[in-house]
Amino acid sequence: MQKIGVTGIIGSGKSTVGKLLQESGYPVLDADKAVHQLYETSSLLKQKLVDTFGESILESNAISRKNLASIVFQNQTALKQLENIVYPYLKQVIIDFFKTCEQNKQEFAFLEAALLHKIPEILKSLDKIWFISAQENVLLERLVKRGHSFDDAKNRLNLQKKNPSLESFEFLTVCKKKSSWIEVIENDKTLDDLKEKISILLK
Repeated sequence: MQKIGVTGIIGSGKSTVGKLLQESGYPVLDADKAVHQLYETSSLLKQKLVDTFGESILESNAISRKNLASIVFQNQTALKQLENIVYPYLKQVIIDFFKTCEQNKQEFAFLEAALLHKIPEILKSLDKIWFISAQENVLLERLVKRGHSFDDAKNRLNLQKKNPSLESFEFLTVCKKKSSWIEVIENDKTLDDLKEKISILLK
């Protein structure tokens, strides 16, 4: 079974790729959705977050992602604390997902995640990375269509650009992989064009 990571900057279309793969019958784990589910189902994680960030992150006794984001979005120290708390739980969810896919004799299993480099143990275990890319003007246009102001969209893109590039020599060296490990999928055109590129990679 091939374990493939699907990643890319905000607005690149990684969620669209994940959706297309699911529609074609392939198993896909969305890391963001998995974290949201953990917020709802793990009482231990919930208590750790409350102990760290205070009860202001709660609404109706449940974790409010909006309140939590308001604390960590522009505070790197708080963001690091959040990652250190959440990622061990997420890592186990991912391990269980791949194990289930292997037991079910799947040919491919996909992990959709924006910040794969934050979980190096998982990253190193992947057989391939699909890095979804698009020109900045296309990214901005997509974010504005989602309801972001132009300035907010620009800020979000600039924030994500501070992350290590999947195409960087340093990234490949850390993971001890060859450059062929990464497939860059340019997603600047139509949905049909994207579908065709995915179909070619799955052959």
